[in-house]
Amino acid sequence: MKSIKFIIHKLSYVLIFLTLLSVIVFYMTSINKDTKIQEKIAAQGPEDTVDFDLSETIAKFNAVSEGEQDNHPCRISILDVGQASCTVVESNGEVLVFDGGDRETASKVAAYFKSHGIRHIKYMVASHYHADHIYGLFGLIKTVDVEHIICPDYVSASDCYTEFLEYTKGYDIIHPYPGQSIQIGDIQASVISPVTDEYSDDNGYSVGMLFKYGDFTFLIDGDATEETERDMLEENMELDADLLVVPHHGSKNSSSKEWLKAVIPDTCVISVGKNNPYFHPHEETLQRLKRAGVKYLYRTDLHGTVVITSDGINYTIQTEKSCDENALWRAGLGEIGNDTMWSDENVEIESYYIGNIISKRFHRPGCEQLPAEKNQEIIGLREDALAAGYIPCGTCNP
Repeated sequence: MKSIKFIIHKLSYVLIFLTLLSVIVFYMTSINKDTKIQEKIAAQGPEDTVDFDLSETIAKFNAVSEGEQDNHPCRISILDVGQASCTVVESNGEVLVFDGGDRETASKVAAYFKSHGIRHIKYMVASHYHADHIYGLFGLIKTVDVEHIICPDYVSASDCYTEFLEYTKGYDIIHPYPGQSIQIGDIQASVISPVTDEYSDDNGYSVGMLFKYGDFTFLIDGDATEETERDMLEENMELDADLLVVPHHGSKNSSSKEWLKAVIPDTCVISVGKNNPYFHPHEETLQRLKRAGVKYLYRTDLHGTVVITSDGINYTIQTEKSCDENALWRAGLGEIGNDTMWSDENVEIESYYIGNIISKRFHRPGCEQLPAEKNQEIIGLREDALAAGYIPCGTCNP
């Protein structure tokens, strides 16, 4: 009898050991499965936490009076969503939304849709899995009918990627490929990026599209990097556009010189937040836009929401507010006082120049001979100053 009790006692220890061993094996297996994600997290740094509360977004959506949807044949609205991005494309009652802004503006985006009578989205595009592009989409999923969701096919280390997978369960998910075409009313859109499935960071995977309505074309490309742009050029993607929504909020790591030569836009819009911590738009980007021949520049930090309509030949632009035109070609906060020159083809240029309306001389921003502020005029290009009759300052030699 004692021997049986002894055996049972020993078996209990064996069972406990086996249980602990199975738990350890399961834990180690889970760690191995997550190795790639952990490596990305270590490489990219901290990301957003998953604690997004949509109650405020839904409450504000419900509080807004519902408007009547306008069946315009071609309208593009670049919403003022701060340091984020959200573009609404409408044609004859059909709607595509390209990104949805961030946490802070999710309620604003949802309210915009209701106030404009938009209760159905044919295509929802998540350019890539960063919070400033997709959190507002979650609010729309909870408040508006969504037919198709277009998003890149890659695994992100960001917490908002995990949340995106949860919110989009059960929806028709489309992973786009280069050259794929979709229709929004009378507007045709073609996928131009991503071209490959291997990029060094999330931004490189950004979905890009070229939209056409008659002879009018416009291009949106998320936070595409120079790496993405190079691939588009190598694949001879069609890029020529009248209007460009400048990638990555005007970052110097996008809108490369070679890519802009292929796009050759007349008008550019930068979705960017006022006094943002990244100093967007960067001076280098603004200079590339100038040298690419961009005639008209709009910025959501200065103009608010920007709305473009077209009849298929011409297009018109309306802005939520007017702005100081002299400020348009200045770089983001923190770079206005930076007088470091940027060189392109061995020609040194400033981000802007300052003219003296009394003496008709123009100066570099850091010149010791600057006139009193009331006598200053901000000038974009050096050739603009010369064309306006200004002569270079002899001290700073602009």
